[in-house]
Amino acid sequence: MKHFNVSFTVRSINEDRAYSCEEFAFVLDGAGALVKEKYSNMNSDAEWCSNWWYEYLKVELNDKSRTIPQILKDGIEKSVKEFE
Repeated sequence: MKHFNVSFTVRSINEDRAYSCEEFAFVLDGAGALVKEKYSNMNSDAEWCSNWWYEYLKVELNDKSRTIPQILKDGIEKSVKEFE
């Protein structure tokens, strides 16, 4: 099975991420903030967030011993700590 993703943006940066494999697929739709301030080292905080979740989910969703809600809960706790 072939996997691919396409994302078009009108902005100079792309805050969207997508992943697919034999076991699962997900799409992350990054949405830029309505304020000019940013708190991450990326082009935007939404880019940081979508990149972080992309890397986290493509690994953690392979863990069949945890439910998806548990994986998401753990991810929220970890991402908050890393973003601070």
